Amino acid sequence: MLAIIVDIFFLLITANTAHISHIRKAHSYLDLRIKLSPIDDTTICENDPPCSIPYAISVLHSPNHFDLLNIMMQDGGLLRHNHNRYSDSTVIRLTKAMKSHNGKVYLGLRFFDLPIGMQDYIIMDVTMVVENGMKKKMEMITENYRLHVHVTKEMEKSLLSDNIDTDMINATNCQCITKNCACCMTLNVAKIGLNDFACVNITYISEDIGIRLSFSINGYIYISREISLRNPPPYCLSLPFLKEYASICLRLRNLKFRKRNLDGCLELDAELYHVHVATIHLGCFTIPT
Repeated sequence: MLAIIVDIFFLLITANTAHISHIRKAHSYLDLRIKLSPIDDTTICENDPPCSIPYAISVLHSPNHFDLLNIMMQDGGLLRHNHNRYSDSTVIRLTKAMKSHNGKVYLGLRFFDLPIGMQDYIIMDVTMVVENGMKKKMEMITENYRLHVHVTKEMEKSLLSDNIDTDMINATNCQCITKNCACCMTLNVAKIGLNDFACVNITYISEDIGIRLSFSINGYIYISREISLRNPPPYCLSLPFLKEYASICLRLRNLKFRKRNLDGCLELDAELYHVHVATIHLGCFTIPT
């Protein structure tokens, strides 16, 4: 009798979730890549690794008012890599005010903590990037460093589909035994500062017709909770080692009960400044129940 009730319950789940998505409208944004290379033996950062150059980006309507007329400002840092090169990648969400503005749109980039005497700011016209989606590249060479800035207009990837092409997912990410699966892999999303080993552990709880889900990175558990299998919501969190204003969301997809198995897939979404920048397919699982 219990088996029949469980079967009916999961049939209802399948019927309902087939029409429900975590719908969110996709937004356009500016994708920025910044690279700075010192010239000759110029020393920019003397701190121990990791060493970075703090910066601020302002969105401007005039090239002559760097600090007074900015309509948005974001902070960041150019991290030092091999050969004394500094780089960062970030995003700026295009607001309605930016897209509807009839005049010019500029980006102001100011560096902090540079040695005295070094040029610490630039202003870049990105009007054609915002209006027409054109790519913009700028190279500036000073006595002390060479700067490259690359700006493109992008659209968030769709978050509307609950259907996953399992052929595109590495099934070996998940290993399962009776009532339990573990899906582990290295996550690499440079845009949010993520390059770590993560594991999702899923345990089927037959008494509650639910699962216990735990999520760990580098062995430290950040999520551990019991959840219902009926339309489970995404679980979003910020991690202390990510970039500021970065977050990740863990999602369960395509949950199906097949009498003796519980099937599903796991995805991880990455966001920066509320812009969806990446989706990682953690794998699909089949839990013997």
